[in-house]
This record gives sequence, structure tokens and C-alpha cells, in this order.
Amino acid sequence: MRIVGVTFDSSSIATRPATMPLSDWELWACAQQVIKQHGANAPLQVALRIAELATNGDGEGVDTWQSIAKRVDQLMDYQTGKPLSRQ
Repeated sequence: MRIVGVTFDSSSIATRPATMPLSDWELWACAQQVIKQHGANAPLQVALRIAELATNGDGEGVDTWQSIAKRVDQLMDYQTGKPLSRQ
């Protein structure tokens, strides 16, 4: 599975129905991975992904990425542009 340049091992979600939303834990994991890959640019990358999904009419994808965006916001230290913790 690929989310905004973020690669995940699809074997753990291979049996998930296409319409099943991500769990809270999975949303936090996505947010952490986006920050790990994009650092201070993570919020921009998430915004670009949301815009792309909205342009393509993918409302469910927009909802998912807005949930990820909220978590990225909570994990980022905007004074330094780095994650609040080193996990």
C-alpha cells in the first residue's frame, strides 16, 4: 500500500475489505510514517494528498487523510519543524 510516498507492508492489510476504514492505531502509524519520510514538509505532503484525492472525487480518501492530518499536527513541533518525539 502506498500513501503519499509512504510505503507500507501490504501483507498486514491484505485481508481488509476495501471499504473498511483504518483503525485509530493505523492512522497514528500513517502520521508517524509521513513525518519520518517528509520531516518538516509532512503537513505540506498531507495537504497535497488531500487536494489530489478531492480533485479525483475520492471523499473517503479525503476523510482518511484529514484524520491523518490531525494526527500529524499533534505530532509536529512547528517551532523546530520536527516531530515532538523520536519514535
